[in-house]
Amino acid sequence: MIRLSCESQDHVAIISINGDLIASVCDNLRQETIKQVELRLQDIVLDCNSLHYIDSVGLETLVWLQDYLAEHLGELKFINCSEQLITIFEMTRLKLRFECVESLQVAIGSLSCGEVFDDSSL
Repeated sequence: MIRLSCESQDHVAIISINGDLIASVCDNLRQETIKQVELRLQDIVLDCNSLHYIDSVGLETLVWLQDYLAEHLGELKFINCSEQLITIFEMTRLKLRFECVESLQVAIGSLSCGEVFDDSSL
């Protein structure tokens, strides 16, 4: 069983995962992601503090989530990653793709939040 809770801060969706991200519940995360993008929150921070276990379908869902956000000009960041999750990312080479940061503030600060840099005055 998995519980997802979602809040927004500074135009960023923060999704907290509580439980196991396994094949039988991955659709819940996909649906929540789609919902957030429809609300124009295309930058997402995944809080993994209470993520207990992830299977291969869960990893595939995270890859889908990042690709889906990129298609909608958004980004994905991870916070509160356990050593076990970081090891899984390293073993699967997803560490090259995913960014685990040390805090919510750092994650939000590193996201573009849909802002476009205007260099026309340079």
